[in-house]
Amino acid sequence: MIFGLLLFISSSLIANNHKGEILFLWETSSGLAWKEFGDMGTQPKYQGQVKYGIPNGLGIIIYLDGSTYVGGWKNGKYNGQGTFTKPDGTKYIGSWKIIDGVSSHWNGNYYDEDGIIKYKWVNGKLVKQYKS
Repeated sequence: MIFGLLLFISSSLIANNHKGEILFLWETSSGLAWKEFGDMGTQPKYQGQVKYGIPNGLGIIIYLDGSTYVGGWKNGKYNGQGTFTKPDGTKYIGSWKIIDGVSSHWNGNYYDEDGIIKYKWVNGKLVKQYKS
């Protein structure tokens, strides 16, 4: 899924003769802000589609701890289909929905580092916890 989405993002950007926008996520005194400059050592880095200076469309963000999110964005937040992967290999694959200004798991599964489903969400509700 991740490889396919990355391939889709890069091929669509190349087809448009465009390298994609790069933004950095800054913590400011008034909250989080997207900026066109930064340092991977101090700010998460986003690459993908942008509208009005914030992620909107398809993109990838790499966080300082090595976590990544690849998928849909709306108004600078996860929205639609996407995969969030932690450095330990655990991941959530599914859809996200913005509720009260926050991206939330909507329909999908959370997998452990061995690829075994641990949790399932349906319409934003945790409906199943799988036993090891």
